[in-house]
Amino acid sequence: MLTMDSISKAALSLGQPQRADLVVLIMDSLSPPAWGDSEILAEAEHRDAEIESGEVSEMSHEEFISGLRIASAA
Repeated sequence: MLTMDSISKAALSLGQPQRADLVVLIMDSLSPPAWGDSEILAEAEHRDAEIESGEVSEMSHEEFISGLRIASAA
């Protein structure tokens, strides 16, 4: 039986073009976004305003990925 670990290792052993194709394949298999383009743009503008005002701070890519790993382990 395939495990997430074995699938991840196999995917990461592919060349970059094949990994990109795999990403597209997986993304296409997911449900369409619940938000339309106007809602996504409004949310992005709201978040940008929060950052610009100092209400919230940006996080690094490393912090984001770490948070994803913690969330997926739970």
